[in-house]
Amino acid sequence: MRENSWPMDFILYNTLLNMCVDLGLEEEAEMLFGYMKESENCKPDSWSYTAMLDIYGSGRNVDKAMKLLEEMSEVGVELNVMDCTCLIQCLGKARRVDDMVRVFGVAVGRGIKPDDRLCGCLLSVVALCENGDDEVKVIACLEQANPKLIALIKLLEEEKVSFETVQDEFKCVISETAVEARRPFCNCLIDIYRNRGHHAKAHELLYLGTLYGLYPGLHNKTEAEWCLDVQSLFVGAAQTALEEWMGTLYKIVQHQEELPKLFSAQTGDGTHRFSQGLANSFASYVKKLTAPFRQSEEKAGWFVATREDLVSWVESRVPSAATT
Repeated sequence: MRENSWPMDFILYNTLLNMCVDLGLEEEAEMLFGYMKESENCKPDSWSYTAMLDIYGSGRNVDKAMKLLEEMSEVGVELNVMDCTCLIQCLGKARRVDDMVRVFGVAVGRGIKPDDRLCGCLLSVVALCENGDDEVKVIACLEQANPKLIALIKLLEEEKVSFETVQDEFKCVISETAVEARRPFCNCLIDIYRNRGHHAKAHELLYLGTLYGLYPGLHNKTEAEWCLDVQSLFVGAAQTALEEWMGTLYKIVQHQEELPKLFSAQTGDGTHRFSQGLANSFASYVKKLTAPFRQSEEKAGWFVATREDLVSWVESRVPSAATT
């Protein structure tokens, strides 16, 4: 377009930048951003900077993200809640918790009100924390942003709390959360409790998420095939869903109920360079469980098993008469 002297404006530049973000094309985004800086009439605006922070955040390019933050201050572009979310995502994934807390403090100090997407990002950082000190720091930020979410986390940590109490609190939090943030909230909570070794809590949360419609396409059935679709789940939630499904299939085979010819699990093909982790983690977990699925040679991100594979797997786990 530039070589052909086609007219360019803010809308076109920013549209192209966001396309680069969606596809994970960092170099191309930097080239477009550079063109905007060179132009006389299309200097980068807040949308342009947000797009660049988003792509750096997804790619964990902390140094470039922080440099861009400084540049925004120099040219007078104000930080907004989306910028803050991108920075927190970037710093959190890089395990730079102190810097993340500092960015959060600056944002709140400038009057930015954390929204549900930012809270979800903080929650994802909690799931990533590998030591208690870092977790306490992130929890403190999250408590400032969303006290009710922290109340739910504390409730889940209680050993003697009833499932009904957890359900009521979960429903309250989810009902007050923006629709697009509800599933990420649940995904993060599942990841947190799996990481802490509380797998029963993770299964409860998956059940509640399913009950309240957060995973509408998780299970798909036809006469010929039953499919588990975990594309919208995070790693821990996908592992929990696989465990749940395998347990259900085990019981169905034992009860000699009718089965389809084919079983499949779908993680997505991971063509976006920032979204390959789920398929790889799922493949590793399938192997760990010795589940009867194998990666499809025809479809990337698909794991398949025949009815015979599944029945053989169940029979191999049924104790023989000699050992009972």
